[in-house]
Amino acid sequence: MFTEQEGDFEHFREQERIYNKYKISSDIREKIIENHGINGLETQLEDLLRNYIHSYVAETEYNNIIPQIQGIKIALQYNQAMYGQEADNLLQFLDKYLTVNIFNKPIMDKGLQPVYKVLSAVKSFTTASVLGFNIRSGLREMMQGM
Repeated sequence: MFTEQEGDFEHFREQERIYNKYKISSDIREKIIENHGINGLETQLEDLLRNYIHSYVAETEYNNIIPQIQGIKIALQYNQAMYGQEADNLLQFLDKYLTVNIFNKPIMDKGLQPVYKVLSAVKSFTTASVLGFNIRSGLREMMQGM
């Protein structure tokens, strides 16, 4: 998603609707082409078609599911208020699930994202070096493979 689309995305998210990136206005499309060039847009026809179909199907299905999830959250809050059943963890889980899986937004703090990227690179390097320099384990895996 381009920065030019962020405002529309947030508007749809506040309305608990799914933002379809193919339903953009011509002025936003012109801004994207101005700022990123025509090569900033997808050029592979197969990928574009698959993405287009997925966006429209996901928009239709998620727009049907989101009100149901909101109803579940209201029912949980009602049970919490009336009967004293604790549902805070479940409500937080539902909010984070919607954010990550339906709205495709990260739930990690923006300040921690660069740290996470560095740590994941260090972790993968460490794993590769431990596996690569451990001769005994390498021989055992080779023998088991044979």
